[in-house]
Amino acid sequence: MKNISQIPIVKVNANQSTPKIDFLAVEEPLEIRLGFGNKTDRQQKSISVTMRTPGNDFELAIGFLYTEGIIESYQDIYSIKHCTDLGKQEVFGNIVRVELNENIVLDLKKLERHFYTTSSCGVCGKASIDAIKIQCPTPL
Repeated sequence: MKNISQIPIVKVNANQSTPKIDFLAVEEPLEIRLGFGNKTDRQQKSISVTMRTPGNDFELAIGFLYTEGIIESYQDIYSIKHCTDLGKQEVFGNIVRVELNENIVLDLKKLERHFYTTSSCGVCGKASIDAIKIQCPTPL
């Protein structure tokens, strides 16, 4: 994934316009999923979606889990990887699954969220990337 995208623009100065290429920071959603439980009964839970510039996704996910009190140290993590079995090109690389060691007891109440309203795009705070796709009626 690229962190910068080149976009054609038209630069306007006084009475003159000139085509140019501008550089924009890329921002995409990242879904964080947890794998937890004993070896014979692993469970999965999507816990957060945030917007980020792609790159350092694992560090972002680990930092999130730490600040939310879900993990106490890196040793609580068995593995971390991007989900690659999705079959959807639009989300490839945008979902991270963190497998916790089986001895970690997950308090699902720590994952509860209460909603607030902002003027942002509405992605942050969603529980999964699929939840981003809001169905709205089309005005006639």
